[in-house]
Amino acid sequence: MQPRTTLILEDDDDRVHGFKSAVASLGREVGVRVWRDAPTMVAECAACLARACLISLDHDLAAVPGEADPGTGLEVAEFLSLHPPA
Repeated sequence: MQPRTTLILEDDDDRVHGFKSAVASLGREVGVRVWRDAPTMVAECAACLARACLISLDHDLAAVPGEADPGTGLEVAEFLSLHPPA
């Protein structure tokens, strides 16, 4: 059986580390998937929703000079609102 998965949109390395440590303490039954920008999460997370047990969305993602706009957690929330609850 595949592990349940925590889906996270987060751009802060310290918080990502904290999330991964917390999830690891739950054992192998729960995995973690992290995205650093909203468009990529929207494009990829639908395939993960059936196994999702927790979704955490950072709203104020930091823009990186020279890279595409990272979007916001609200964009992902709007996308998720179009899907049935997991």
